[in-house]
Amino acid sequence: MVIFLLKELIELLQPLPLVWLALLVFAWWLRRQGLRKPSIIALMMWLFMTLTMCFPFGNRCLATIEGPWRSINQQWDSLPQGDAVVLLGGGIQASVREIIGVNVQESSDRPTTAIELMRRKRAPLLVIGGGAPENHRTEAQAVAEWIESWNLTTAAVMGLGHCADTHDEALKTAELARKHGWKRILLVTSASHMNRASAVFRKTTGIEVIPVPCSFITKKNVTQWIHRPETGQLTDYSIWFHEVVGTIAYRLRGWI
Repeated sequence: MVIFLLKELIELLQPLPLVWLALLVFAWWLRRQGLRKPSIIALMMWLFMTLTMCFPFGNRCLATIEGPWRSINQQWDSLPQGDAVVLLGGGIQASVREIIGVNVQESSDRPTTAIELMRRKRAPLLVIGGGAPENHRTEAQAVAEWIESWNLTTAAVMGLGHCADTHDEALKTAELARKHGWKRILLVTSASHMNRASAVFRKTTGIEVIPVPCSFITKKNVTQWIHRPETGQLTDYSIWFHEVVGTIAYRLRGWI
């Protein structure tokens, strides 16, 4: 019991929990000083931190956009053939400091999912998007070189070059589709990103887009409803908020 309490105390002294506790104390101090409005503002900030980091609020928000894609595991064997598998960027970053030339990111399920589709011969061509160039090497180049060096697929692989965003990836894919007469592509990206990505690809390319989501973060059921402040919950909220804002921005620009 003593060890458990000491462990919890040490965890509370981590930077994020410490800020959370300090903000509550600060709100109380402002109230004691008779500064009612500033104390309310500080308390509201503390409540927001509590909601997003101590409860699965961000996780449940993120689950609303990942949920529609959960049944993908029941569809692996029934995925149709496509003219190409299109892998969106974000799973791997070019790096001169790594022995294999790439730095694997949190969304690393994207390239592994695309490679598995190629192994299952779902398309004759793998098209790789992405941005964030390093040392004049784009993400697409880095991923293609990694795939080739490890002999991960015998199919043709090509990159889209440096892409500024998902819409840019869709525009370059649309150009390839028109040039080669594609009718259908299999689109690979994170489940949290798939709603916006599939919508912009359908509108931009004008061809059939088969979503193949991956990198699921949330679970169907929550096992712990309250805990000390955690960055993971805040990350889930940030991903959800980014997609909400991104979808609004894409709609306003007429991209979806």
